[in-house]
Amino acid sequence: MQYERVSAKSLKILLSFKNGMKHVAQKRTIMPIIDETKTVDDVIASIKDFDVVLFANERTDKGEKIKDLSKYKNIGIIVGSEGGFSQKEKEAFIKAGAVSISLGRRIYRCETASVAMMSLVSILSGN
Repeated sequence: MQYERVSAKSLKILLSFKNGMKHVAQKRTIMPIIDETKTVDDVIASIKDFDVVLFANERTDKGEKIKDLSKYKNIGIIVGSEGGFSQKEKEAFIKAGAVSISLGRRIYRCETASVAMMSLVSILSGN
């Protein structure tokens, strides 16, 4: 499956959360691992490595209603470039098993969306 190539700088992908890691400065139940920038094809291939993968779907209010992530140990987050994902990319993420969620009516910069997604996962997972 071929997708349009995006620049490495514009696609910040898959922040994974793994239980049991400790931060040097303070004890936490999870420590986010920020993966390196990947192509869309590489992201789609890695979705299977997670218990659940959430992707921020801007321009929709029809995202899944997720209320509890506590049963998942390995949660992936996909955050795209400020231009958003193409419809083809969104469909491919969903077909690969990712869950589309909305961060509300506002469209965030990718840096802000990453923090919002991590906060959401933290709250909904109980960590």
